Amino acid sequence: ARKVTTFENVCALLDVRDARAPVSTTHGLFESWAAAHQKATRIVCYTHVDLISTEQAFKVFKYTARHITHARNVFFVDARHAASKATHSAPHDDSHAMHALALRIFSLASSPRAASQTRVDSVLVFGVPNVGKSSVIYALTAACTQHMRRK
Repeated sequence: ARKVTTFENVCALLDVRDARAPVSTTHGLFESWAAAHQKATRIVCYTHVDLISTEQAFKVFKYTARHITHARNVFFVDARHAASKATHSAPHDDSHAMHALALRIFSLASSPRAASQTRVDSVLVFGVPNVGKSSVIYALTAACTQHMRRK
């Protein structure tokens, strides 16, 4: 892991949390990092969605959309099976959230900032230990590779 000393080229702050304990699995410094760089879009990705009920997932989604970030930036994934089943926004549906998450990040990274008109392509990934950060990164890489093969 690389120590973050500047947020200049960061287009997104990816907060990875465990859906089974959504509030207690947030990184303690995330709020201060997010406040320090408000230009970056905040994305919350809940892992282990396969281990909670649909009702619990909707409650987590509504809380997150109301108190943390815009609804389009809330993702629920089972990173272990991301290529075959994942969800975006509406928890437990059959859409492919990992692809949607990758597209959301790509759209943020490829659009120039209004002030500088320069491309930014860094995503800062946060989360407490064992929440699934590496699994999400691996699944995003796989989703991007699949997307590029189709072209």
